[in-house]
Amino acid sequence: YLSGAQHVPRLYYTLPLALFFGALTELILSLRIRCPHHLLLTGILLFAAAFVNIRIGGLGWLIMMLYLVSSREPLFLSRINIATRLTIPMFLAFAAFIGLTALSPTFMRNTGVLVREGLWPTAFVVTALFHLIVFHRPARDGFQHLPPLLQRCVLGIAGYLAVYTLLFIGYQTYYGTLFQGGDYSAAIRLSDFALIGGMLALRRPSAESQDESDLPIGWLMLWTIAFVAIGTSAFGQGWMLRLTPQRLLMFIGVPLSLCTAYALHRWYESNRIAPRLYFATILCCGLISLTVGALFFQGPAGRQPGQGDFAHLHPEIMSHADADLIALLGPGTVLAPPGVMPDIIAWRTDNAVLGGVGSTDLSDVMSTELYPKIGKFFSPDTTASEREAFVEEWCVDIIYAPDTWPVDVHVITQLENNPNFTRIAKQSRGAIFEVTSK
Repeated sequence: YLSGAQHVPRLYYTLPLALFFGALTELILSLRIRCPHHLLLTGILLFAAAFVNIRIGGLGWLIMMLYLVSSREPLFLSRINIATRLTIPMFLAFAAFIGLTALSPTFMRNTGVLVREGLWPTAFVVTALFHLIVFHRPARDGFQHLPPLLQRCVLGIAGYLAVYTLLFIGYQTYYGTLFQGGDYSAAIRLSDFALIGGMLALRRPSAESQDESDLPIGWLMLWTIAFVAIGTSAFGQGWMLRLTPQRLLMFIGVPLSLCTAYALHRWYESNRIAPRLYFATILCCGLISLTVGALFFQGPAGRQPGQGDFAHLHPEIMSHADADLIALLGPGTVLAPPGVMPDIIAWRTDNAVLGGVGSTDLSDVMSTELYPKIGKFFSPDTTASEREAFVEEWCVDIIYAPDTWPVDVHVITQLENNPNFTRIAKQSRGAIFEVTSK
């Protein structure tokens, strides 16, 4: 999620991100040319970004606050005045958000339960390795360009990250999962202890280390390490994950890349060849990564229906048997196994379905309540009476067993042997059953 390309398929992210970066550009421009009209446009764009996606708007507002407090130049308006002008549109967008989500409270509960992720260190280090290697230069120079209070904050964040990294490596090495993931449990167990490092590192910076010139590298460095630290945190033994700190990843790629550009620029002053080769390496690896990701992970290249990495995220690829079976569906509410098949059926037919993305975002029933019940229906351990009670409770007319993501063969046999379910079609591993008695 560091790359903007990862968000291209979802307008819900790309549009508010574009609005936020437009607002950020207008803010910087308004402060440089001392123009209140550009500041007004900043507020309008920020409101639009927050209205579309409150999380992006809120984090964008925080980035703007960091810019205000890290700037050393006297501003044409007081910092409190500017902050107020930026907070008002955020408050209005938040009020609108509360009003809209109050119409569908299940959506917020679903989101809070299903989306609890953080920034996993192993994946981040692998993705950002070339940037992290040269990050010491913008970190050092950026620290010198910050006011004393923010320097103290940087020391605290650096202390937290240092202790977290040591504990993380030790924890993963002890359990033998350093190269196998396990970041979730490590974050929950280590985040609270790593705060000790942050408190110990808080100290008064030396006055002579401060650089009075106003360069944005201090703000970019602070933006990067602050979001990395928050993103990796799972404070309160995992309570922090309710806030989905993983979403901060979409804001880290830009300042991290700019810090790398700054490092290469400074490196170029003493060596004309090495930074060019380093940049070429980043560029080539990045293009390869984007190409492979777009074609083979996000795209359909070389894929077989229901097979390969991330197959469950590719509802656009299904077998010919499923395509033929879906065309045979009659009217009524369809029950299909948890996964993407309910969304495929909803997209290709006029049938109502149980489950799918729509049930998570728009239903008045919690996904955590519905999905286990659907999964139990398609379990071979479920009795005939339990299945009959389920279809009666949820008014199911048709049972769909897909071929691309097949159910257990014993379940097919059990459905065929149930007199209340009539098989009306079968192809390969897929089948359609009509509920004859409810």
